[in-house]
Amino acid sequence: MVMQQSYELMVIIDSSLESAALENTIKRIDEILHSFEATVLLKDNFGKRALAYSINHHNEGVYVIFDFTVDKSQVAQMENALSLIDGVMRHRIIKVPENRISRPPTLLSSGASTNVNSLHATDDIHASMHATRGDLSV
Repeated sequence: MVMQQSYELMVIIDSSLESAALENTIKRIDEILHSFEATVLLKDNFGKRALAYSINHHNEGVYVIFDFTVDKSQVAQMENALSLIDGVMRHRIIKVPENRISRPPTLLSSGASTNVNSLHATDDIHASMHATRGDLSV
């Protein structure tokens, strides 16, 4: 029996990539999700944003969020595949609580007004992606 679970993937992509390379990177991420039989419910490009700290001498990155469902047994392999994509500076997959209300797409990439609830969800994910050095010690 396949156990479909809802997940959210936030990816930070190298902002120095040319437009075509950036689109190819996003397309590659989408292809990986589909290769694991994930159903992508939402793809939201937040555009270029400042990083909380420098990553490989970069102070900005392009944030893209994917909401999807997939068999939970596929997530570990999906994580490994995502870590091999050129241009991806960081990524994080989180399990979406069952009681969470669906996040509508934002209009951040177009510069229009934003949905406050979307920003709070994004802020939580952004904070979880930026672990302190103490969190990384083994």
